[in-house]
Amino acid sequence: MGLLPVIAAGVDVSLPAAGLLVSAYAIGVMIGAPLMTLALARLRRRSALMLLMGIFTAGNLLSAIAPDYGTLLAARLVTSLNHGAFFGLGSIVAASVVPPERRASAVAAMFMGLTIANVGGVPAATWIGQQVGWRMAFAGTAGLGLLAIAALWRALPKGTPGEMPDLKRELRVLARPAVLIAMATTVAGAGAMFTLYTFIAPVLADLTGAGAGFVTLALVLIGVGFTLGNGLGGRLADWSLDGATRIFLAALAVIMLALPLALTTEAGAIIGLLVWGAAAFAIVPPVQMRVMQAAAEAPGLASSINVAPSTSAMRWAPPSAAPSSASTSVPGRSRSPARALPRPASPWPSSAGRRVARKGARKPEEQGTTWRRASARPETDPRLDPPGTIP
Repeated sequence: MGLLPVIAAGVDVSLPAAGLLVSAYAIGVMIGAPLMTLALARLRRRSALMLLMGIFTAGNLLSAIAPDYGTLLAARLVTSLNHGAFFGLGSIVAASVVPPERRASAVAAMFMGLTIANVGGVPAATWIGQQVGWRMAFAGTAGLGLLAIAALWRALPKGTPGEMPDLKRELRVLARPAVLIAMATTVAGAGAMFTLYTFIAPVLADLTGAGAGFVTLALVLIGVGFTLGNGLGGRLADWSLDGATRIFLAALAVIMLALPLALTTEAGAIIGLLVWGAAAFAIVPPVQMRVMQAAAEAPGLASSINVAPSTSAMRWAPPSAAPSSASTSVPGRSRSPARALPRPASPWPSSAGRRVARKGARKPEEQGTTWRRASARPETDPRLDPPGTIP
């Protein structure tokens, strides 16, 4: 999401229109998860995973060379088709290569890639996009896809060919109450996580008075929390799936109730978001294992579909909220015109200004920080503001 302002300027569309790229990806995950799982059921699992990663690589390469917005939107949709099936099949493969008592930890290790990406990958891709262009960020991601294909070929056993599943039987398995309850738990946990994660930039700007630099730090800390929680979730799930699920859902509820108070200060935000990230992602390993066990006769389809809600939850958030971390310029720092990026209007000047005023400090305008009211822009013109400065 950090690249949305850069992409919007690159393909000459409004910020909300650029946000639809995120929505298209999430919708593609929902559609592609069951279809790709069934389509690749006859292949060896290693071959299926390599093919899915090939789709990911091709989609990112198409994104890098897309000449216009429509082509880029189609490329993101193509890229998303692999997501649910890849992590669904990956969960099964990870659980199959370890003893039964360590399967949840193996699933957690497979999901570790997602959490580590939030620590380093997302900030790195954003930085590359801002410095040398968003196309290079997509091209670099495609290069990582090629490395992943080579790693899958070397690390996984060849395996045996699969069989075409009985679609009616697998659908009956998915309709079991235990499977539906497990998937509903995923939807609830993902909804709680992405409701805050998608809006983290405006929340920090409004409650904490944070600038772009602090928002970037917060995203890194959330990624660290995801990584820590993922490992902890796998360990506790090996002990008890039901116990781990109850513990982490309860912890997430308590933390989210406390966050509005914690986010009023930067120190509280640092601690609160780190703990929140750990609790939010600790749910993933036990819930994924619950689904795989409840749908033992159809683990591939159930596992792939269960991954999809975690991503599709993002498509309900207004896309214009995502890039707000770049809405404020930092005094004393500027970019040359050639490197300047679009700065969307900040819809939170009044709350941040009141927060500074309550401390007896000068108004934001006197400190050199430029604020723009969203209402100053005519409602009929959703285009981006002219290029400005960002930190």
